[in-house]
Amino acid sequence: MSEDVKKYFYWSDPLERDLVPPKSWDVMVTGWDFNAYTGDVFQAWTTAGLDGTGSSRKGSASAGKRFLFSTAEKAREALRHEVCVIAAKKLRDVEKKKRF
Repeated sequence: MSEDVKKYFYWSDPLERDLVPPKSWDVMVTGWDFNAYTGDVFQAWTTAGLDGTGSSRKGSASAGKRFLFSTAEKAREALRHEVCVIAAKKLRDVEKKKRF
């Protein structure tokens, strides 16, 4: 394994979402979120009953509310932790399979 790859191989701590959805449908909170499977960090918004991606309500929305991160950096750190968890689970499965 190259030194460039080794420097990224460390466990990171979980990070809690720090933006709470509003209680009113008339209020919109904007922040950041991530997708652990694509590795993307993106702007997102939420109300008391809808959420979506981007910085405004333009486009599609999903029913429900979403807790968000206040900065892209916090979302990136949380993404890194989630990717660590996914990788650790895959390594656990590899280890279990080698025991015949």
